[in-house]
This record gives sequence, structure tokens and C-alpha cells, in this order.
Amino acid sequence: MSNKHKYPTISFRVSDYERKAIEARILARSMMKKDYFVRSCIYNRICVVGKK
Repeated sequence: MSNKHKYPTISFRVSDYERKAIEARILARSMMKKDYFVRSCIYNRICVVGKK
């Protein structure tokens, strides 16, 4: 068996408030966490704000 994962992992850190807000949205939509994160990343508009 090789030491490779079947799929790559994406991870990020959130605050306690952000985690509770995310979990509340997941429960409201009756979705699995994986599906919620995938759909959020693919279909939502992302706005990047940076310094000049």
C-alpha cells in the first residue's frame, strides 16, 4: 500500500464564532459538511482584498 492519499486535503483555521456560524448554516441546509464546503468553494463568488 502506498503512502499517497486518494484525494488531496484542504484545510484552514477559523475562530470559534466562525465555526459556529458555519455549522449553523450546514444544519439549516441539512447537508453533509463535505458537500457544504465543496459547494461553497466552487459556486460562491470569492472576493480577495489586499493592500496596495
